[in-house]
Amino acid sequence: MPKTRQLRLKVSEKALLERLIKVGVERARVIRRANVLLLIGKGWKRESVVTATGASTATIGRVKRAYLEEGLDRALYEEMRSGRAVIYGAQAKKKIIALACSSPPKGYGRWSLKLLAEYSGLKPRPSRNTVSLILKEDGIRPWREKNVVRSRNRRGVPAGDG
Repeated sequence: MPKTRQLRLKVSEKALLERLIKVGVERARVIRRANVLLLIGKGWKRESVVTATGASTATIGRVKRAYLEEGLDRALYEEMRSGRAVIYGAQAKKKIIALACSSPPKGYGRWSLKLLAEYSGLKPRPSRNTVSLILKEDGIRPWREKNVVRSRNRRGVPAGDG
């Protein structure tokens, strides 16, 4: 059985990890990794670290290996993930926003998310949720456009009517 390398934290790294955990403004993953590193640095066994942090044994191994091979930053923070490819680019978003700002089709009083998705002409057709997210990014709410509250004077007559 191969001998495992010992993890020895520098005093400055230990202070940084303790501050990360105490302040708690980082993402939960980063704080958990900081906890793992501190406990391993104190000489805790892997099973004890699992119990104390709730991290899996695989995570503990990855964090330790990343620290030993690449340093503290790599052990705490992950690399950017590729993620899912963008389906609707800037042009498609502009098209949906322009459509939402235009007059609704004949027979409709206002744009709904479903109508915007149908009339967008995009392939594949976006879902209502996708249209909602696109509009939310720009703060556009076409369904609230007609909901203008007009003040009334003391006699109950709309302002400007007399």
